Amino acid sequence: MIGLLEKAKNFKSMKDSKEGSAFLSVENVKYQPVPSPDLDGESIIEEPIFRYRRRRSIFDFININAVCVIWAVIILMLVFAMYEDGTLKLTNEAIKVTNGKNILHEMKKPVHSHPLISIKGFKQKSTILDEAENDNSLRLKHDAEKKVFDETKKITPFPAKVENGLPLGEYNETYQFYQNDPSIEFVYPYAWPPWSKKYNFNGLYSNETLIKEMWDGESEYIRFNSKCSYHKSCLIPAPLHVLRKTDVGCEQIMPLLETIRDCINEDADDCEHYLNNGYWRDVFQIEFKGKPVVLKTLKKEHVKPREILRQARESILLGFLEESEYTVREMGHCNVSDSDPNFGHTLMTLRYSSNMAEHLRDPENYKTLTFDTLLTYAIEMTEGLNDIHNIPHGPYIHFDLQPRQFMLDENNHVLINDFNRGKFIPIRYDDKGNLIQCPVCTFSNKGPWRSPEEYAKGKITEKLDIYTMGNIYWSLFNEGRKPFEKIFKRKEIYEKVRAGYRPKMSQSMPPQLQKLIYETWKHDPKQRPTSQKVLSQLKDMKEKYAKYNDLKVYDLKFHLIKRPDEFKLPLEEIDSTQN
Repeated sequence: MIGLLEKAKNFKSMKDSKEGSAFLSVENVKYQPVPSPDLDGESIIEEPIFRYRRRRSIFDFININAVCVIWAVIILMLVFAMYEDGTLKLTNEAIKVTNGKNILHEMKKPVHSHPLISIKGFKQKSTILDEAENDNSLRLKHDAEKKVFDETKKITPFPAKVENGLPLGEYNETYQFYQNDPSIEFVYPYAWPPWSKKYNFNGLYSNETLIKEMWDGESEYIRFNSKCSYHKSCLIPAPLHVLRKTDVGCEQIMPLLETIRDCINEDADDCEHYLNNGYWRDVFQIEFKGKPVVLKTLKKEHVKPREILRQARESILLGFLEESEYTVREMGHCNVSDSDPNFGHTLMTLRYSSNMAEHLRDPENYKTLTFDTLLTYAIEMTEGLNDIHNIPHGPYIHFDLQPRQFMLDENNHVLINDFNRGKFIPIRYDDKGNLIQCPVCTFSNKGPWRSPEEYAKGKITEKLDIYTMGNIYWSLFNEGRKPFEKIFKRKEIYEKVRAGYRPKMSQSMPPQLQKLIYETWKHDPKQRPTSQKVLSQLKDMKEKYAKYNDLKVYDLKFHLIKRPDEFKLPLEEIDSTQN
C-alpha cells in the first residue's frame, strides 16, 4: 500500500506538465476486493487500484457512440433471427420456448417431489405458472418465473419429521415448539437479522444460492466443487439450530471485556489479560468470581454472519455436552453489539494451565512420562471425541484436532477444546423415510495434521477426526512431534499424504497401537473405525499391556509390525528397523 501511494505522489506531478493530459491523485484511488489468504477462502481484503484519467476530445465520444450503435444493431438482428426461428430460450429452466412451444410443466415434477419445498410453495408456483401458460407474452412468462423465485425464497425449506416429540424438520414447527420456552435464546434463523440467512448453519453456502441451484438445476445434487456434491435435501436437523440461554450472559461478560479494553488501551503490548489468538478470534484471561476464566472473542474484523455462526455452533454443541467429563465446558456467551469497536461474539470457559502440545514438547517433562500416562491421555482424548461424535442429532465434526486443542487440568485430566471450526453433519430422508447421513463439502484446509480428503477438498464426514486422532496417538509416542516434522516441507505434506505417505512408527508403541493407528490412517474414510471402536480398543490395551504401565517412555521397546502395502514411507525414514 505504501509503495502504491509513493507511485501516486510521483504521478501526481504530471498534472502540471506541458501536456497536462494525464495525472493521478490519491483522490482518484479506486478499491476492488481481493481474496485474502483466509483458509476458507471467504474473507475479502480491499486493495487499491490507481486509475489514470485523460482529457477526452469530441472525437472520442463520436467513436464510442458509433461502436455502441453498431453492436446494438448486431445484437437486435441476432435476437430477431432466433425468435423467428423459434429457438430463443430463456436462461431459467422454468420457462423455455423451443420450436414455438412452451415447456412449462417440465419443472413441476422435480419441484413437487423435492422435499425442500412445502406443498404451499408448490401450489404458489403452479398457480403462477398456469396463469402465465395461458398467455403468449414472453415478458409475462419471464415476470411469472421471477415472481415464483421471489415467492420461493420466502419459504423456509426443511424436510419435516418428528422424533422423540421434537420436530426435526420444518423450521416453522421448530419455532412454534420452542417460542414459549424462556430458556431459548434464539432458533436460527428466526431470531437473527435477515442477513444471517446468507449462509447455511455450517456457514458454507447461502440459502438463496441453494434455492437458485434447486430451481435451475436438473440434477438432484448440487456441486460444491469438483470433488464434492451434496443432495439438495441435505440439511441440518432443526433442534441443532436452537441456542439456549446460559446463566452467564452479556450482563456478566461485558464488564470483563471493559476491563480488558482499558488494559489494551493503556498498554496493548503488555496487557496482562492477553493470552493468545487465532485467525478468527482473540483469547483473553481474567478472573470471574474468584476463578480464572478465558474469554474467546471474535475479532472485530471478523464480526460477520458466517463467523458469528462459528461461535453459535460451538455454544450449541457445548449445550449438548454439559454432562461430559472430557470437554471444556462453556460458562456463558454474549453476542456483543455490532457497534462495539473492539470485540465480537464472546464465549467464556474456565482457564486451564497448559495444553497437550506444550506438555509433550517440554523435554524435561516428556522423559518422565510413563506408558500408562500416555495411554491414559489417548483414552481421555478419545472419550472427548466420542462425546462430540455422539451428540443427539449428531455427529459433530471437530475439523481442527491437534495436540494443542486438548487442555490439561490440575489433575492432568484431558479435555477436548475449541470447536469453532467444527460442522454439524446434514441429513436427509429417502423416499422410504430412511435417514441418510450426508457428507460435508468444504474448502481446502492446511496444516500437517489433516486427512487426505481435506487436502483434496473431498467429501467430509466425522471420519476426518478419526484420521487426525491417529496422528495425535503417533505424536504422543514421538515426543509431541508433528507428522513428517523435519522430513517434508509444509506444502509437500499436502501432496505426500494424498499419495499415501504416512509417518514411521516408533518402537515405544505396542503392536496393537501401531495396528490401530494404521487403521485410522486408511485413505478411504469408510474403512476407518468409529470413535467408539477406537475407544474400545484403547481400553483393551490398557489391560493387555498393564505390565508396562510404570516404564518410562524412553524405556519402552516393542517390535514393529509390518507396514501395510498401501502406506509409503519417506526415504529419509527408511532403515533396518522398519519392516
